[in-house]
Amino acid sequence: KEEASTSSYNCFECGKPGHIKVECPNLLKKQQEEKKMKKNGKGKRAYIAWEDNDSSTISDEFEFEENNLCLMARTDQDTIVSDSDLESNPDYDQLQEAFIQIHKEAVKLDALNSKLKSKLKWYENALIKAEQELEDLKHEHENL
Repeated sequence: KEEASTSSYNCFECGKPGHIKVECPNLLKKQQEEKKMKKNGKGKRAYIAWEDNDSSTISDEFEFEENNLCLMARTDQDTIVSDSDLESNPDYDQLQEAFIQIHKEAVKLDALNSKLKSKLKWYENALIKAEQELEDLKHEHENL
C-alpha cells in the first residue's frame, strides 16, 4: 500500500511521480542557491554623495528665472464667436425641457417595471402551487 500511495503523488515543481513539491530536489537546490545569494548580499551597503550647495543654488536660480521668462512670453489671442456656434448649441430652456421629458419617461418605465415585477412574482407563486398540486395528484394516482 505504501508504494502505491507514494507513487500516486506527483510533484508540482518538476512533474515527476514519487515525491511532493516540498521534497523536490530541484526546489531544494533553488532554496539553497537563494540562501547563498542572501548571505553574499549582506556585506554590500549604499553610500550617498552630497552635492555642493553652491552649484545647486545656481541651477535653482537659473530654473526660476527661466520659468518667469516663459510666463512673460505668453501671447493673448482674441476669441471669435460666430452666430452659427450660438445657434448650434441648445440653450438652457431647451435642455431643461428635454430633461423633463426624459424624466417623465423614466418615471413611467419605473412604474411599468414595478407592475411587471409584481406580475412575475404572482406567476412564480402560481407555478409553485401548480407543481405542488401535480405532486399531490401523482401520489393519489400511485395509491389507487
